[in-house]
Amino acid sequence: MDWQHLRERYMRDEWPIRLGNLASTLGRVSTAASNPKTLSTVPPSLRECMLFIEWNLHAMPHDILAEFAPMQSELGLWWKGWATAEQSPALRTLLSRRARDMSDRALELSSLLKSNG
Repeated sequence: MDWQHLRERYMRDEWPIRLGNLASTLGRVSTAASNPKTLSTVPPSLRECMLFIEWNLHAMPHDILAEFAPMQSELGLWWKGWATAEQSPALRTLLSRRARDMSDRALELSSLLKSNG
């Protein structure tokens, strides 16, 4: 993966859109972790999520950013422990659910779903 190219493309958007992209990638982690045919996509997607959070450190409001520090730590643990989690259906189910919860929270914090009216 060309992380520098991804960073350049990712940083073109304002932080709410970037959080939407993070939510989307977390959604892909959730789906991939629950499907034995797509398990190989989980580690790079976890890494991408961690980088998305890192790249937002100086852009998001502090109160929102504070929620992402523990999220990034948890994603790092899943990434480092993937060899074990990959072999355990129970752990993959847990990751799938956690990634979905994180995705929902990132989308909520982005305010992209708020109505205009």
